[in-house]
Amino acid sequence: MKILLNKSLNFEVLTIEDDGSVIIHDHFFKVNMQTQGVDIPAFLQDAYHHQDKVKLGDPLFAKAFQEVYWPMNMNPENYVWAKRVEKS
Repeated sequence: MKILLNKSLNFEVLTIEDDGSVIIHDHFFKVNMQTQGVDIPAFLQDAYHHQDKVKLGDPLFAKAFQEVYWPMNMNPENYVWAKRVEKS
């Protein structure tokens, strides 16, 4: 499991489960990703089945978020990836 943290707020923005499913913990951000999605630049669209947008719920959303949205739209000093290890 991988989580995106907002370091300044100590808030989990989203979680990517081991099966690739994505849980967004902020309601407004979740609605935005469901309706607007991640804009895929033309030069990357081959890797996303020629889609120009990938919305939450699409099997490619986790990949699009990590490879396109996060590096282009989020400050990596404030938003960092971490792994959570579940205790058994």
